[in-house]
Amino acid sequence: MILEYVTLDEAKRHLAMDHNEDDNLIQIYINAASNAVQNYITRSTGIELHPEHPDVMPVPAAVKQATLLLIGDFYKNREPKTDDPVVGVEYGFGHLPRSVIALLYPYRTPVLR
Repeated sequence: MILEYVTLDEAKRHLAMDHNEDDNLIQIYINAASNAVQNYITRSTGIELHPEHPDVMPVPAAVKQATLLLIGDFYKNREPKTDDPVVGVEYGFGHLPRSVIALLYPYRTPVLR
């Protein structure tokens, strides 16, 4: 199950968007970014995030911000750059942006697969 760490309204505010034309696309980005964040934060951390029940455990601000950064990246860079086969310096291990990793790292327990 994909937990959405941000709402559509939060994502649109982050993107400075005041129209509804891209709502379906942004919802796809919310799902993809939330899934990437959830995959990076392994279940072994003991941290249970419940966006649908904030009274249980609210989503930490760093997790929300990491999700918003990914959504912004997805929205801005909709097409892959085929002219450069090397992963850019702004991306770290696992090909997530370094800023996202910096925000999520305290919530992660690395696992060997």
